[in-house]
Amino acid sequence: MEAKVEGKKEGRDELKQFISIVLRYKVTIGVCLLLGLLGSILYLYVLVKPAYQVSALIDTGYITDNDGKRQRFASVEELAQEIKDVFIESKKIVEEDAEKPRMRVTEVELVADSSGRGKLPYLRIEAQGKEREDAQKIANDVLAYIQEKNRLILQRHVKRIQDTITIINARIKSIKEVQIPYIDSKILQTDADIKESASLSQTQTLTTYLNQLQASLDGLQNQRTKLENETLLALEQDRLRHEAMLSEGAVQDAFFVPKANVDTKPTIKARKWLVFLLGLFSGGVVAGVIVFSREIISQIKKEGLD
Repeated sequence: MEAKVEGKKEGRDELKQFISIVLRYKVTIGVCLLLGLLGSILYLYVLVKPAYQVSALIDTGYITDNDGKRQRFASVEELAQEIKDVFIESKKIVEEDAEKPRMRVTEVELVADSSGRGKLPYLRIEAQGKEREDAQKIANDVLAYIQEKNRLILQRHVKRIQDTITIINARIKSIKEVQIPYIDSKILQTDADIKESASLSQTQTLTTYLNQLQASLDGLQNQRTKLENETLLALEQDRLRHEAMLSEGAVQDAFFVPKANVDTKPTIKARKWLVFLLGLFSGGVVAGVIVFSREIISQIKKEGLD
């Protein structure tokens, strides 16, 4: 019982001693806490300049082939590597704007297309900029780079299709204006020869000649039918397929997915209240060290005087 009472008394004495020390060094403690708080403010608003990170999903665009299937302008794997070479390894954006060295593409990766539109792969890029506008600009620069590559490929694609259509039209024109009229003239001439020969007295030689004319007539008619129903029809269908490759919806340039939406966010989201608490804690630790040191020094001096 006496030990418990003695323990409580010692506890109260220690608390009084602690309060006495705090009151004695209140100025020192207050200054240390204030310095810690000022340090946290300096960290938040002066030293820390958060970089903004953009994560953009890009559909690199497509063209339609002769079978009506969509395909990328070029290999997305090769395009991803090229973007890495241009925007990461070469530090192209950094060189163009030396005042903003944190404008850079940090990651390029392929993403599977789950939209059902042909299962074409997407391209995801991640980049950093000192300001929100910088991060947005990097994403726009990458998209513009892809669109420029697409433009050059599309020019060749369109020219190839147009040249093919021109060749098909020339063949159709030749069949309609040259080959079929020529066959028709031969058919008329052969038919006239058959009628003229049929009016003559029949001989073995004449009969043989008539049979040859009839076979020639049948061959010409079959040739004309094949030109109209097979060759000409196939050419017209081929022309329609090539024209469809240039129709609306058959070609799509690169764009952000979803359109006109780039996810931009700071890479460092400083929790102000936590920084302030750390500042106060640091100030408290420094104050504790100073107060403890001064108390030790004061105790040593007192013992020396005694």
